[in-house]
Amino acid sequence: MSEHIPTAEEIKKDVNEVVDESVDKVSESKDEGKSVCKKVVANIKGAFSAVANAFCSAGAKVQSTTCSTVSRVGTELSNPVVAAQVVVVAGGAAAGYLAYVERNRLNTDNKVFVCVNASIITGLVVLDGFLFNKYYPKYDKKQK
Repeated sequence: MSEHIPTAEEIKKDVNEVVDESVDKVSESKDEGKSVCKKVVANIKGAFSAVANAFCSAGAKVQSTTCSTVSRVGTELSNPVVAAQVVVVAGGAAAGYLAYVERNRLNTDNKVFVCVNASIITGLVVLDGFLFNKYYPKYDKKQK
């Protein structure tokens, strides 16, 4: 039974080798952890960049659509026929609102009253459509 008993120098050498291997493994793990973190951060940055680009392109589309719509509205409102249409629609909306507010005071049980009002409204709508179709092309600025 002659087992070898290590000396202090041998133990010190073995411990130093194990410590060096452990330090190397910790360094490798640390580097791997850094690379994984870098990949995660890169993916998050890419996702945020994609979202930001989507918002920017949507904003640009909204801006261009709004600009073209405002330009078109300005062109249309320079036509006196369209401006008159706006006044007629606003007047009709105001009259409808007032009729709704005063509906209790109006005698709507009488069928003649309802028929006369309906015929007046229909006649005004037909007259407005006829005048619009007749005079709109004459004052249309887009065709010139």
